[in-house]
Amino acid sequence: TEHGAERPHDIMGESIASWDGSTLVIDTSNLTETVLTHNAEPISENARIVERYWLNDDGELIMEATLHDPDYYERPVVRRTQWRRADGQEMLYAPCDPDSFYRGLQIEGVLEDYFMNSPGGDQN
Repeated sequence: TEHGAERPHDIMGESIASWDGSTLVIDTSNLTETVLTHNAEPISENARIVERYWLNDDGELIMEATLHDPDYYERPVVRRTQWRRADGQEMLYAPCDPDSFYRGLQIEGVLEDYFMNSPGGDQN
């Protein structure tokens, strides 16, 4: 299945999932320009994120996310996370948008000012 070119861009984008053997692959595009993850990585409307989930030989769940965005990055940005099963643990509720601080700044139209006035920002 292909991403719909006519589909409007939005904050969650359009995700298409498929299986590559025993690996779940989620391909997301049609995103709006925003800030992604707790690392405050900006993404453009041309961004594409490919997530791959699989179990390793020890039964741990591995997730590898690759951000492709030629507007902001010269090469793909790769993040990898792994989770170990822990019997007897309760799932904690987490909202869908862990980066609401940055999203709020974007909605208010002050995100660029925030970055410009942050350490390392161009404060001229």
